[in-house]
Amino acid sequence: MSCSGELKVETQAVDVECAALDSNPDLKAQCLARESATSNLQLTITTEPFTSKSTDISISWSEYPGATNYRLTFTGDKNCLKEVLAFDQLLITKTASVSKDGTYHICVFAELPDGSEIAANNNGVPFTIDTAKPVVGSTTTPMPVKITQPIAFEAKVADDTGVTYKWVHKSGNGTVTFSPVDSGKTTIAYTEGTGGPQEVDLIITDAAGNVTTKTYKFETDPVVASPTTNADTNAPSVVLTAS
Repeated sequence: MSCSGELKVETQAVDVECAALDSNPDLKAQCLARESATSNLQLTITTEPFTSKSTDISISWSEYPGATNYRLTFTGDKNCLKEVLAFDQLLITKTASVSKDGTYHICVFAELPDGSEIAANNNGVPFTIDTAKPVVGSTTTPMPVKITQPIAFEAKVADDTGVTYKWVHKSGNGTVTFSPVDSGKTTIAYTEGTGGPQEVDLIITDAAGNVTTKTYKFETDPVVASPTTNADTNAPSVVLTAS
């Protein structure tokens, strides 16, 4: 009976210990660190993988109770070994600048009062900095001076991230079509109009939001759209008159 009572008193003392140490920050930090360890709390990077054309980025992670400091690093590998940049941080967010394009990995460590570290359970979150616009290569199909019939066109684009395409008829009389309109590999045709000079834009956007617009010019001849006719499938009617 007495053992049970002593155990109950000790348990209650541990439960109130950290809250009662506000006047002693160092002891409170050690207490919170012990509680974190016994309750299996985890440190987690809350920033999701991203690609950005801005060199100024914001990183965040969860709070680890009892931590006296956080060490944030950007590394060249997901195992957090090839350190590129490092920051000591009291808060759980950091706005930093990265001067060089490339793919980096976020690693965060909570520093505890006893000198040990707790690594984030998802260390190695990747992000990519890409400030360069997509480049249209020299092997891209040459645009002819004049288009008199549909032509196959293919843009060869170099970029460190994925790209999307959009074709736009910028100026000129009549109708220019692109099949498909959202691909670097398309068929271009002048389908209707009085002809003359035409301008079209190929808008290329990479995953970071960098945009390259390539304008092409060509001449066209007049084209009259063929009228749509509906064939008469009804048989002629015959009327017989008795004599």
